[in-house]
Amino acid sequence: MRMRKDLTEALKWHGQKQNVTAIRDPTIKQKASNREKIVEIIVNQARNLRIAGAGVGRRPQPFFSYRFYTFDDITSNMMTGENPAFDHRKQFKCDETTQFIQYMKKDTLKIDFIDESVDLT
Repeated sequence: MRMRKDLTEALKWHGQKQNVTAIRDPTIKQKASNREKIVEIIVNQARNLRIAGAGVGRRPQPFFSYRFYTFDDITSNMMTGENPAFDHRKQFKCDETTQFIQYMKKDTLKIDFIDESVDLT
């Protein structure tokens, strides 16, 4: 017996049929609406940092901190110099809920840079 189509084409059509069946199934649709998203925050480098009113020889000791969505605060290691390379990369896995979508549309990511070498007293 000879097939009308070769095996690769038959498998392709079978896969497409399964996708159509999955789209029509309401239980699968509910799961697909709660997809997981990965958000990545990258802080590469700060440039030309200066200490206001500082004399010659004082170098900044910066670090940064931020909070994303419902996750805990993230704080970097302290660096030294006017052009510190933080090379920070952090990934967050988030369910694509209505709350997450609203956060991404309306909120702003605020990254605070702090200089440890400055005396605040």
